[in-house]
This record gives sequence, C-alpha cells and structure tokens, in this order.
Amino acid sequence: MTPTIVTYPEGDESAACTITALPDLVEGAWCVVTDRTPFHPLDPWWPDQPADRGELAVAGKARVPVDTAVLVGVDVASGAMRLNADKSIKRADAGWQWSVGHVVGRQAVPELQAGQSIELFVDHAFRKAIACGHTGCHVAAIALNAVTASYWDKSIRLDSLGNPDTDQQLIDESRIVEYGSVDRYRIGKSARKAGLASERFWADFDGFGAAIERRANEIIADIRRISVEPVGTSFRERRMWKASLGDRTLEMPCGGVHTADPTTLLPMSIRLERLGADEFQMKTFVPGA
Repeated sequence: MTPTIVTYPEGDESAACTITALPDLVEGAWCVVTDRTPFHPLDPWWPDQPADRGELAVAGKARVPVDTAVLVGVDVASGAMRLNADKSIKRADAGWQWSVGHVVGRQAVPELQAGQSIELFVDHAFRKAIACGHTGCHVAAIALNAVTASYWDKSIRLDSLGNPDTDQQLIDESRIVEYGSVDRYRIGKSARKAGLASERFWADFDGFGAAIERRANEIIADIRRISVEPVGTSFRERRMWKASLGDRTLEMPCGGVHTADPTTLLPMSIRLERLGADEFQMKTFVPGA
C-alpha cells in the first residue's frame, strides 16, 4: 500500500481515486484507503482541526456518507496496519507509512474491493467553515505575537513578522471550530524562565483582547493571497501556511485547510479570558456565510 496523496492543501473538495486497501480497523464499517484524497483526516500528533466529512460514490450507484477520515499507518518492516498513531511513533519515523482511510458503513456499500475506482466528495459547507476558522486562528496568533512582543525580556523564537512567537511559546491546546477557534495558553515556569515578564503581562491582560482584535483585522485587510505548500504530496510531508502581506510573506507550519479569500474573514472578533492563575483562553470568530 503506497501513501495516499492528499489534495486538500490546494483546496480540492472532490477526487476520482482508486481503493488501495480495506483494512479491518473500524468495527462495523469499511475503512476505505485510497491512492489520493481531498479529505483531511484527524492529525493524531496535533488534533486541532477536525476531520472532513462527505460522501463516497461507486460508479452507477448513489452517493453514501463518509462519516470521518482517519489516518492509517503501515509498519514498513512487518506490514501490520494501525489506526492513527500514539506518542511512541514520530510523524517522520521512516519505519511507518501513512495513508488516509474513509469510514463508510458496510450496509451502505455492501461490496467494495481493492483496485476499485470510486469518487470522493467533501462536505462543502463544513469544509468552508473549518477553513475560515483555521485561517482566522493563524491570523489571531500573529496578532497576539505583535501585541505581546514587549513582554519578553529575553530573545525567543521569532514569527515571520519578526515578533517573539508568544503563541508557539505558550500554546497548550488548539481547537478549530466552524468559523472560529479556541486556543488555550499556559504561563508556567518554562515561560517565565524563557523571559516572559508574567507579572506585567497579567497586569495588562484586560486590554489585550481589543488590541489583538484590531491588529488581526489590520492584517487580514492587507493579505492578498493565502496558500498551503507544497501540494500534491503525502500526508506526512511538512507543509507551510503562507499569506502574502504587502512585500512580506507570513509563514507558519500547518497541514490543515484554509480559505484562499481573506476578505471573507472580515471583521474578525477576538475574546480573551483568564482561566486561572497561569492560564488564559483566546476565542476567535470570523463571519459565517
């Protein structure tokens, strides 16, 4: 079984493909592995974006629901297959190959076989909502970095605008939702050791939300093009989210889906909430359509 070529980075929502395997990995359902797919599966290493859903069609028959898309791993040495991955397996581990499986009820399609040609269709409305939410999440992160740049007393990794990358330094969990995102951040010993002036940060915290929202909307208004590169590769390939901003390019590692039209995100709304002594949450909302 060769790794699935994924076409969601370029925005594809449908594809003609061939079944390469039907591993018995999901109870009561087919796990339809294909040579290529427009479906984004849940990424077990950073499960911020939910899996696509949609439909599968066999020639001459009605479309049937694809409940979710999953990652199927193959141990190169033994040929054994597994669903998703655990912390013991690294994304770049050469001992594993990764393909995309599409979960379909066995009763909906009683007969499937390897080598069969099928078509896959992603749910457009859900994909659009998640793509907009994911792009909004990235822009909010860059705005957070800009607003909090002066609160670092030591040099840490910089983002593509040259600001200290507060988002990556403090992020604890991220969840992309329809037309929005929820990001949780932790300010612990490691952050203070890295140079965050935490007392000053918390003293000014109440003003961050409005400032981040203003900066995020300024960034969106200046973006001319958004892409995820490279395209036409397997799931495990490292990809970058890129946004053209005047004479500069914003970049961030990301293997998810994004809107290509930044104007659909205006106006963005951002809310910050302190969750405890060392945690805060940022909620991002973009217009639904």
